Formats: sequence, C-alpha cells, structure tokens
Amino acid sequence: MKRTIILLFLSFMFGNCKTNNTKVKSTTTKNSLSERTVFSDHKIIDYLLEKEGEDQECEITFQEKDGVYKYFSSNCSHHDNHSVTFSIVDQETDFNNDGTTDYLISRVSEGMLGGNANTNAEYIYLLVNAKAEVIQEHSILRYAPFSYNYLELTSYNKGVLKAKVNQNHRTLYTYGSQVESYYIKELKMTFSFVDGLLYEDSYLTDCDLAKMKDKSIFKKDIKNVSRETSIDMHNYTQIQTESLKNSTVNIYASLQGCDNLNLELDIVRAHNANSRQITHTQLALKELDTLILKTRFKSLIEKIKKQIESGSAETSFYDEKQKNKKIEGKDFVIYVYPKKNEEAYTLNLSLILNNNPLQEHNWDITSRLNENNSQPVEEDDDF
Repeated sequence: MKRTIILLFLSFMFGNCKTNNTKVKSTTTKNSLSERTVFSDHKIIDYLLEKEGEDQECEITFQEKDGVYKYFSSNCSHHDNHSVTFSIVDQETDFNNDGTTDYLISRVSEGMLGGNANTNAEYIYLLVNAKAEVIQEHSILRYAPFSYNYLELTSYNKGVLKAKVNQNHRTLYTYGSQVESYYIKELKMTFSFVDGLLYEDSYLTDCDLAKMKDKSIFKKDIKNVSRETSIDMHNYTQIQTESLKNSTVNIYASLQGCDNLNLELDIVRAHNANSRQITHTQLALKELDTLILKTRFKSLIEKIKKQIESGSAETSFYDEKQKNKKIEGKDFVIYVYPKKNEEAYTLNLSLILNNNPLQEHNWDITSRLNENNSQPVEEDDDF
C-alpha cells in the first residue's frame, strides 16, 4: 500500500525564529520521510519525526497546533494504527552551558488497545549546537506496557526535573511478604545536568560506581573507537557505551550499574582458516587476549582467562544444533556462536562484579538498595 504523507504546519514560533507574516502551505509527498519539506525553523521537530521512521503500509498525517506536534499513522494494512505527540517542555535552558539553549521534549505514543509496542512515553533531552543540530540525546522512560517503572512528573524548573517513581505491576517480581516491604514505597527522584551530562541525583550520592572517575572501556590510545555516555532508562544509572570497528573485528561494549559493575562485550569477527579449525573455548581465549590488549579491564579479563584455562569454568552447548556454546565461571558468562552460514562468529561476554548482593533486580538498583536502607528480601518458595 502506498502511503500519503500530509504535512500541515500552522504558523508558529520556534525558539527565537520569527514567523510573522509567513504563509505555510500544506505539502503532500510520497515515499520516505526524508522527502518531506524541511523548514529551517523546525529542525528539532523534523529530527524527531525522522527518528520515528516510516511505515510503508500506513498513511501518515502530520499536524501542529498550539505548540503540540503530532503525527498519525492510520489506515495501516497491518491494523496497527497509532499516533505520536511531541510537546516542547523547555527550549530556554542551556543544559551543557555551551552558550546554546537546548530542548526538553515530552514524547507520548498511543497505540491500539494501549498495550502494544506503540504505547509508551518518555522525556527526551536534546542538546543542540548553534545550527539547531542535535549533538547529544538522553531519554528518561516514563512508561511502557512492560517497563520496569512508571515515572510521574511532579515539577520541572530550568533543567531540574523531579518525579515520583513506582514499580510497574506488570513486571513486579515481588510477591507474598515482599509486598509489605520497601517495594511498595514510592521513590522521589531528581534529574539534572552535571558537567553536561544528565544524572539522577541519588546515583551520584548513593552509588559506588559513580565514584569511578574514568568509565571508559577501551584504552584511550585505541583508534576507531566511538564513545557515548548517557543515562539508563530503567534504573537511572550512568551507562557508558563504546564501539570499536575496523576491517577485521567489531566490538560493542557497555558499562553500567550502581554498586555492582556490569560490563557487556560483544565481539563479531569474520572466520578465517585458523578460526574454523579451533574449538569454541580456544576462540574465547583468543578474544579475551584481544580484550586484555585493548580495554582498561586487563586484570579482570585475565582472571576470567585463568578460570577457563584451569578448567574451573563450566562449558556446555546450550544449543548443540546451532553449535552455540556457553562458558560460565565466577562473575562471568561467555556465549560463542557462529553467524549465518558460519562466515563469522560472535562472542558475548557478560561480567558482573557483585559488590552489593542486595542489588539483584532492577528495582533494587533503582531504589539504591543497600544494607543501610533495607533488610534483604527473600523470595517465597511457593508461587
């Protein structure tokens, strides 16, 4: 089904741009969103609409009224009609103090039946340059059908957002006596910018990982590395994501946590004549050597390597037909599996340093649970 895009922008003011005596006509285009007429005064909204992507099986209608921007996905052949509304909460605060005012956007997506993937809401912080180009983006999830938490705004003033946070009953893993414990408490959280990055205030004061001055994963002298620092949308801790890409290997890495360090590494490498002849365990040891050379976590990865070499790690096929292998030891698990047609293989390493055993689940981390603010909660045997 061909889709028709109708762009209807009524006259309005955006930032410091004047639109007096300007006539804006409705514009109809076909095919991709990139073919829409782009108005220089509307770069931020245009950026957000482009991120929404396109659906070739729907008709898309864009509207603006009283500073609220909305697009409707209708007459879809897959019957998944939905709408997305953008509201500008703040366009006058310079979050990163670079001399250019930034944006806080409220995004609300409403899907059919209220329970599908198109039903969600979030706050989006957009840091822009003098050309209104987005240079950094942070998101705080307000709700989704199966999100961990619900977040409700209580106040906002000049970059400081205060909210109430409750656990989503759909993903609430607690039951029995636990319901009478700290899980029923409503958390009060504050989000603000510090040195150009968005933080939840209790992360900075109550999380051990916040004390780590350098959270970079790859060594600083390694080339072809991209780095991004943001905030986790579920438990509001800082998350560092990095990727290293060259002609022989792609490595994707993330580091996050409150008191417990969680390090994830995905390595995708093309098979060569030698790699096809060695075992999954040998492939894992080979890639651990790569991580020892390229990351800042040399000592931790060396300990993992020693566990595997000594035979203390458990090795098993978790999908023998697909030749997927699992290697598990103290604080880590590694999965090694081939890609399509065995042209490449992927290694996934998950390392968790469990410094606080109370922070096992998402709500434990969100509430910054520790021995000083609660007693350990045990799950009932019967469910």
